Amino acid sequence: MRWLAWTALSLLVACGGDDGSSPTGDAGGGADGGGSSDASTDSGPADMDGGPTTADAGPLRIDAGPCDADPGIDWGDPIEAPALEWTFVEFPDSRCMNDTPTGIGINPNPDSDKLMIYMEGGGACFDFVSCIAVAHSGGFNAGTLAAVADSYGSNGIFDRDDPDNPVADWNMVFIPYCTGDVHAGNNPSGYEGRTQVGYANVGEYLERLVPTFSDVTQVLLTGSSAGGFGSAYNFDRVQRAFRCTPVTLLDDAGPPLSDPYMRPCLQQWWRETWNLNETLPADCDACTGPDGGGMVNFSRYLAAKYPERRFGLLSSMEDRTIRSFFSYGYSTSCRSLGSMPSDDFRAGLLDLRDSVLAPYDHFQTFYTEGDSHTFLGRPLGGVSVGGTTLAEWIRQLLEGDPGWDDVGP
Repeated sequence: MRWLAWTALSLLVACGGDDGSSPTGDAGGGADGGGSSDASTDSGPADMDGGPTTADAGPLRIDAGPCDADPGIDWGDPIEAPALEWTFVEFPDSRCMNDTPTGIGINPNPDSDKLMIYMEGGGACFDFVSCIAVAHSGGFNAGTLAAVADSYGSNGIFDRDDPDNPVADWNMVFIPYCTGDVHAGNNPSGYEGRTQVGYANVGEYLERLVPTFSDVTQVLLTGSSAGGFGSAYNFDRVQRAFRCTPVTLLDDAGPPLSDPYMRPCLQQWWRETWNLNETLPADCDACTGPDGGGMVNFSRYLAAKYPERRFGLLSSMEDRTIRSFFSYGYSTSCRSLGSMPSDDFRAGLLDLRDSVLAPYDHFQTFYTEGDSHTFLGRPLGGVSVGGTTLAEWIRQLLEGDPGWDDVGP
């Protein structure tokens, strides 16, 4: 029991940002240092048989179809909210894991023709330990949004007064995280009966967000940690919903690694718990391997389907929080916490950048040394690698700067 309490507390603390003000929405801010041990019960990455090969497959080719194709959505009424302040908008048909309705936060700027949609993070709920630490397990309502806005609603990428923030004057939308399924699930009876329908919730929100911001010229879809994974997972449907309006992806600390690192047994556990195979895009055949792996191919799928869009990924080379979740795949049973060596996580990030994403110059990475977790809650001009600040790198991403490139080790 002492070990269990320590483990749950470690996950709870680690899921926060490393500056103590991260917009991940996790329960409490994180603290630097204290990464997980590099000792492993296994000998390291193993060859995975039966899954799709990504390292030498070359670029995929996928027909994206016309950008003005009907996305098949029943549009709702536009949202009306005061300018330049956070307002909670309830969606009665949305659900948190405790089966209560939730909604979104909206902070519009009538003088802007651009929109940022941010997906909150906060762990993942798929077993007893992980569900202890997941964000907002008791629901998310107007009072919760007020507390979140007061805690970090003006930090980092939300800071409207920061001249280094490339989206300081944009319209802003905050999608809370209370389903524990990285915004990707559609299982009304998830882990131990929890309602884990984050993907369905996003569909509800899009029905009103698109009419509300029908005149924007650019959308940034982003999120941190679980929200980073969720922003990538939902990119295809968000782009289809906004039709010809370009959507840009910025995934903060949600790296989808290849099967030797994010192991198929763990991927299959998530698929079954959250019903992921029902929410994956129908045309992403390579996203599901015969052994349950293959999710790394989602990145290749997006890059191939949308060659005119830009995709960015942020990560530290030894992210202690993501390693703690991936460590389940390193245990003998794949049903308990193991220990993912930091060298394996580093190798996985390098494989993602130098092999999986190498054919796609519109999908770039920003890597930093260390084991910290999430970046978008920090002053964006204060994070720098090789003379390039995160603020400048994000600006290049958004503006289509031809000099935009991979940064980091």
